[in-house]
Amino acid sequence: MNTVDDADAAWTAQLGPALTEADVARLLGREPGDVAEAPELLRLLQRETGEPVYPVFQFDTDGQVPGVAEVVTALTPVLLPLSIASWLTGHNRELDGGRPIDVLRAGDADRVLGLARQLGADAAG
Repeated sequence: MNTVDDADAAWTAQLGPALTEADVARLLGREPGDVAEAPELLRLLQRETGEPVYPVFQFDTDGQVPGVAEVVTALTPVLLPLSIASWLTGHNRELDGGRPIDVLRAGDADRVLGLARQLGADAAG
């Protein structure tokens, strides 16, 4: 059993698939350069290539899930993108065991944003 492969499998299971910059540009009706510079989009770097990818969980059929931009903006100054992705997709006892991304999808952005701002303040120390 390879620990690195197990860790990769766990991250893949938690975060799910990702889109390329070109895919996100098409989805949002924007230019790829605009996507690359958009601070409200959660982007991760592929370990193998160093290319940016965008986790699918942050999008729905209408674009970015409402509230995700605000969470990303609140947490980017104090957390790495992978930590933000983990927080959004991890179970949270403050949300009765729910995942922040699911609570955002259900329309309770204020509750999730409040937790994100508290996490950001705590992380800033």
